[in-house]
Amino acid sequence: PGDVLQYSATYRNTGTAAAGKLLATVPVPAGTTFIAASEQPSPAQASTDGSTFAPMPLTRMVKQADGSMRKEPVPLADYRALRWEIGNLPAGATSVVSLRVSIDAPAVVSAAKP
Repeated sequence: PGDVLQYSATYRNTGTAAAGKLLATVPVPAGTTFIAASEQPSPAQASTDGSTFAPMPLTRMVKQADGSMRKEPVPLADYRALRWEIGNLPAGATSVVSLRVSIDAPAVVSAAKP
């Protein structure tokens, strides 16, 4: 727990024509927490479900005790994927994206009492 890992993905266009509208996605593994501002290149978008992406930092509306709604930041531990809009990747070109995560402490499960 607490160790930092870097995940990188290399996208290569081995074709003879440019690849357009390239989106590069890297999952944030379960049991890890994304480290803020570690994405390269910047900016990237983030997702809590791996499907819907938005600019970072992610926010969500949370209902308060009085019934009102308040915008709050999504905890980094809830980020499940990052995505980069690479755009056009020329023939023969390479693009690398990366992010860093810290390994979470294992969840402590209490034993049931008989």
